[in-house]
Amino acid sequence: MKYIRKILLSGTLFFNKWFFIFLNFRNSTRISRSVKMKNINNIELGEKSRIRDRVYLYSYRDGKIILGKNVTIEDYVILEALNKSIEIGDNSTVNQFSIFRSWGDIKIGNGVRIGPHVQIMAMNHIFTNSDKYIYQQGIEGSGIEIGNNVWIGGNVTILDGVKIGDNCVIGAGSIVVKNIEENSLAVGNPAKIIKKLNFYI
Repeated sequence: MKYIRKILLSGTLFFNKWFFIFLNFRNSTRISRSVKMKNINNIELGEKSRIRDRVYLYSYRDGKIILGKNVTIEDYVILEALNKSIEIGDNSTVNQFSIFRSWGDIKIGNGVRIGPHVQIMAMNHIFTNSDKYIYQQGIEGSGIEIGNNVWIGGNVTILDGVKIGDNCVIGAGSIVVKNIEENSLAVGNPAKIIKKLNFYI
């Protein structure tokens, strides 16, 4: 009986995935057959989006993954909506091997370019109780917000609670631990503003 249930569950998940792919194909959205998805009902893909090979789209609890129009998710990206939503705006791209995890909301604007190996972590382990292991104390998250027309270089890490304004560039390898105001070039660990940019978008 245990094996029958396992087979039926696998069959249902397989059917749901292909039905999801078919529905989105009608909107000119292309999803690789190797994409892994969990809780498909909480995943929304905009028209003309591209989901490349070995991408993981995982939704847990109340978490949702919402992609706008003409979004590209490149190979081996992991989007985990652990408790809140991951929202990516129109005409944005996430490059290879990047990882997003949302215990608080992650909101990314329009026309954003995110380089490879970027980590966006809207979560923190609680460690206030010295009598318990850290893993026993739970997780919290206040969220991350990234504005429109932002370029985030490769190997950048963005930590919980950060807001990056419109028209910003974050240099490769930076670690962003505090807010970056709009029209700024920021680099370093921790990331600091080194130049103001002249955008009028």
